[in-house]
Amino acid sequence: MNAFYTHCHAAGPADCAFYAPTPELIAANLTALYASVSARPLPVRTATSYGLVDYNRLRMSVFTSLYQPWKQWPVLANALADLARGDGAALYAMLETPLFECECGGGEDLSAVRDAGTAIACNDGDVVPDSFEELEKYFKDTTCKSEWAELWGGIRTSCVAKKTAKGFPGAVVLTQDSPGKYIGEYFRKGTLPPAGTVCSVSGSPFPRHDAAADPTDTQAFFGSGGDQADESVVLSTEDQLLLDAVKKLSTSYGLPLLHV
Repeated sequence: MNAFYTHCHAAGPADCAFYAPTPELIAANLTALYASVSARPLPVRTATSYGLVDYNRLRMSVFTSLYQPWKQWPVLANALADLARGDGAALYAMLETPLFECECGGGEDLSAVRDAGTAIACNDGDVVPDSFEELEKYFKDTTCKSEWAELWGGIRTSCVAKKTAKGFPGAVVLTQDSPGKYIGEYFRKGTLPPAGTVCSVSGSPFPRHDAAADPTDTQAFFGSGGDQADESVVLSTEDQLLLDAVKKLSTSYGLPLLHV
């Protein structure tokens, strides 16, 4: 979440609707929204459904946006700004699912299947104790590891990845210290980075309103992986197709929700 606060603040009021003078104030404003909808959920009616923007829905909306920051953070910022003004429609729409339609003979989109997500989540990790006292202690322990304990149980991806990599000779764990992806060299040449590599991503999830495109988005993907973007990067047709494909994959993935 700290990345959302800092990127939103850096983008400024013109490019982040939930902007505040400091990242800490942005965090405080979000905390205030949690308290507000917890005390008084906001009723919402859309063209296809209706419901409440309550604490759980707000938390889940913020949580799911962390999986697609370049796509979802501008949407989230606009929705949070609307919610602060008493309009919960945009926030509610972030988790709204389309009405079921039976199309005989048509293909089925299985990109995000709730049943599969539930099965994986329920079997991912240690057995959860049955008694109330043990369950309460388990929750407090996971809360110490992650602020999203009530939604995802405190997953530590880096620890799991490093443990898994030991079972595959030559495997390398690439640690990403930012929202986004760095995989250009791997897809182009099959080149693995040195062990222990930590890379950042240039650019911001909040697009500039006065620029058609952010060139650092391409440079971060195909550049050297350092903190500074490579101004000399010129994409070949093959590289552009690869970049377009990765962008499509990164924005089309739907996180299977266990509950809303």
